[in-house]
Amino acid sequence: MTLGSLPDVRSVYHRGGGVKELTKAILLLLCGCLAGPGARAESIVPTDVLQTRYPALYRLYQDYEQYHPGLERYAVMQGFRFPFEKTATEAHELIHIASYTHQGFFVDGIYYEPYLQADAWPRLTNDEVAPTVPMAQQDNVYRLYMLKTPKNHLGNLVDEINAYGHVLPFVCENEPARAGKQVTNTIGFLRLIEHFLLFLRSRDDEQYWQLAARAESRGIFTLVVQRAWRALEGCGVAEATVPMAESLAFMAAAQRRTGGAGGN
Repeated sequence: MTLGSLPDVRSVYHRGGGVKELTKAILLLLCGCLAGPGARAESIVPTDVLQTRYPALYRLYQDYEQYHPGLERYAVMQGFRFPFEKTATEAHELIHIASYTHQGFFVDGIYYEPYLQADAWPRLTNDEVAPTVPMAQQDNVYRLYMLKTPKNHLGNLVDEINAYGHVLPFVCENEPARAGKQVTNTIGFLRLIEHFLLFLRSRDDEQYWQLAARAESRGIFTLVVQRAWRALEGCGVAEATVPMAESLAFMAAAQRRTGGAGGN
């Protein structure tokens, strides 16, 4: 509220409102100044929601509290300024930190191999796949991630999608009006997965089938990607808009090749 928008309480009195109307005006003025625009009567604290609805994320948040100040500044710099989207961005980065620390993908508090070990994933890297992405699909994820991390591989994409898959429901359920950036980024990373798999299937089928044969890599890939699909569905994203054709084909082909064996 700006000074220019404050009600003139004296005019309320002189217009014949009397003491009762004057008191009402003052109370409204005070409430507006203290609460601020768009404030709710009772603010919901994001960490309280983490504790009750997402206990694994809450424990992670508590275990790495030394990173909170820096990650909060990082979230704001990235344009995430509202309470839930900001906390989600912090949790997203903590998932990366914890996964690296334990050398396993954090999934609901459990750490899954093989993480980012080079021999667990195809040798294919971002700089090889980037030229195959059509101009129409060169979004922010392509520009700010794929082009800036040329030596990252499929495992790194799984790492990103894993973090988004964990925090996306938290934002969509509690701050849906602010979920757009999280949704867009999740779809962008899933689209890059599609391009990796298409490249492997059409140009390097040996590595494609090697990936299908690695139980741990195949298992965590399937777990993480399917979780992201469910998270997007929970956010109201139409299935037709989610890139998944190559991923579905890979999962089906791997299942046929391995006789339906599970991944983990």
